[in-house]
Amino acid sequence: MKLSRRIRVLALCCSIALLVGILSLIFVFPALSRQSLLEKSISRRATDLEEMKALKIEWDILRKTRAQAEGMLERRGQQFALLSFLEAVSKEMGIEKKIQHMKPVPLSEEPVLLRAEAVEISLNDLTSEELVRLLFQIECSEKLLSVKRTTVQRAGNPGAGLLKVALQVHTYTSVAAPLHQN
Repeated sequence: MKLSRRIRVLALCCSIALLVGILSLIFVFPALSRQSLLEKSISRRATDLEEMKALKIEWDILRKTRAQAEGMLERRGQQFALLSFLEAVSKEMGIEKKIQHMKPVPLSEEPVLLRAEAVEISLNDLTSEELVRLLFQIECSEKLLSVKRTTVQRAGNPGAGLLKVALQVHTYTSVAAPLHQN
């Protein structure tokens, strides 16, 4: 059976088109699909890398803060007592007679390297200037102290401008040997 030249050329073109289609299905489309998967993976990993860089910066800040806190604890010494410090500050400011009471506040005891301590101090007839100076002396003392709770009420005559204040001052003390652990 002899086919005309036209039909043979048409059959050859169809065969070539079919072969190109099959080769595309076997090689080209999987390669394109793989490339798109790789691009998505690269994008995801670039995002992960940026997140890791941000976490490293945060970690470095935390390590620096920890080192500063450890330095404050070391400079403060093992003999530091929060109650004694607050008494000394009140005497220095001349407000020791305005203290109603100072008492330790029980905090949860957990087996850790640092133990939290707190003292509640209640003062009567304090002026707002004295309160600001007291808070400044506590917070900026380089002794790793912080005021966690404050209650301020008017005391006595409203025109006098006197306050009744209750503060809860917190700090940490070293329980064990050095804190330098990574």
